[in-house]
Amino acid sequence: MTKSVVVVAERATRWRALLGALLVLLGTFGVASSAAADSAIGTIPVGAYPIGVAASPDGTKVYVTNYVSSTVSVIDTVTDTVTATIPVAQSPYDVAFAPDGSRAYVPAYYADAVTVIDPATDSVVGTITGFSGPTSVAFTPDGATAYVSNFDDPTVSVVDTATATIVGTITGFSWPFTIAISPDGTKAYVGNLSSGGWALSVVSLASNTVTATIAAASEVYGVAFSPDGSKAYLTCYEADAVTVIDVASETVTGTFPVGDGPVGVAFAPDGSKAYVSNLYTDSVSVVVPASDTVTSTVAVGDGPYRIAFLPDGSKAYVTNDNEGTVSVLDSVSDIAPTITSAAPPDAVVGTAYLHTVTASGKPAPTFAVASGSLPTGLRLDTVTGELSGTPTEAGSYVFVVTATNNAGSVEQEYRIVVAAAGASPHSGDGSEHVPQGGGQEASGSSGSLARTGSEARWAGLPFGVALMVAGIAIIRLRRSVPRLLPPPTR
Repeated sequence: MTKSVVVVAERATRWRALLGALLVLLGTFGVASSAAADSAIGTIPVGAYPIGVAASPDGTKVYVTNYVSSTVSVIDTVTDTVTATIPVAQSPYDVAFAPDGSRAYVPAYYADAVTVIDPATDSVVGTITGFSGPTSVAFTPDGATAYVSNFDDPTVSVVDTATATIVGTITGFSWPFTIAISPDGTKAYVGNLSSGGWALSVVSLASNTVTATIAAASEVYGVAFSPDGSKAYLTCYEADAVTVIDVASETVTGTFPVGDGPVGVAFAPDGSKAYVSNLYTDSVSVVVPASDTVTSTVAVGDGPYRIAFLPDGSKAYVTNDNEGTVSVLDSVSDIAPTITSAAPPDAVVGTAYLHTVTASGKPAPTFAVASGSLPTGLRLDTVTGELSGTPTEAGSYVFVVTATNNAGSVEQEYRIVVAAAGASPHSGDGSEHVPQGGGQEASGSSGSLARTGSEARWAGLPFGVALMVAGIAIIRLRRSVPRLLPPPTR
């Protein structure tokens, strides 16, 4: 098979303008502050035709290979912004970090090479040559060896990472496209763009030989092992399905449908879920491995290709090859709030007061006064939990603060004793004080503090998110032309 790049037909100018306007309107060029689990929370612009994606072992950065730009975009996972762009060899297709995070390997298809990057400096420190159309790379768990699939050969190269040289070649494949290594480091699964019995090749890493071939629903674009190594998922592009492999017996135990044109697949680090990217439906299928069933579908960008979870499983990153972006997915379930701050201190009339009520939870909770009254002159910020102002009346004030998010609500009663001007305030929760005159009747919150329930919960949401909640949808034509090298004709 000769090297070629299949480029998607040019979209109409009007359609691109409309799509761009809607993306800006919906706030997709930036990451939202919170969202429910398994939802898209933002989009990051990268280079042209992003394909490969990998998270560093410490979870601080994500590398994205831009096939047409011949660059690697470096994403800061705290801010979800591109912090650096690294020029690499021509047409980078995949990327993988060594287990210790000291190196990243980038197979470059047209260059017949692998670019070696030092993640500490985000700079190129070497190039390994001698490949033939490399499309995928995987490290052994000890990091001593890397395996690279050569699509044009078709072979798999064995690389000694200590010397950064090819030390062996494995034969017996049919257009090897993607590769994954089992968690115990005993075998590699190589997905072939060949249907029938050649869809998956099993390689013994002890002998570096093909020991079995397994039929799948169609040719295999993506391979992933579950974290415990008990099963593997194969994305079958033509069949619009995922084939399930029992690793111990090397047998197919099932096949389940996903979206149109599945390519990428990745398990969450805890094994509780897996994501599958669907190239032609611009979506990610959320799969429960315990039952091998799709439980939901998440809309992402144009042409989702590869997927990478952060090591803590909190987020996943999906390359969108046809729009030059990466979708960020929130992959952790919502967590009900817990108030974590100490009781507020007492106060003095005429003296500025500041105390912050804090609470854990996901998404970040909002705050409100549910009952009772704050000291006259103080107010509670419903977003930050900051209790501030200058008290104007002495007395003992009892009130209840609630912290609320999508997963639930928690409340805490507080007492603040406000001393007359010139007196010293007490510390603690004021429980030792006898209520004095001047306290206000518990009548619920008032003014700005009355923002509870849905009003407080949705306060401050981006306009774009509000429109999404309102149900804006875009119906797009199904694409009939594959994205890039080397998908078969669809």
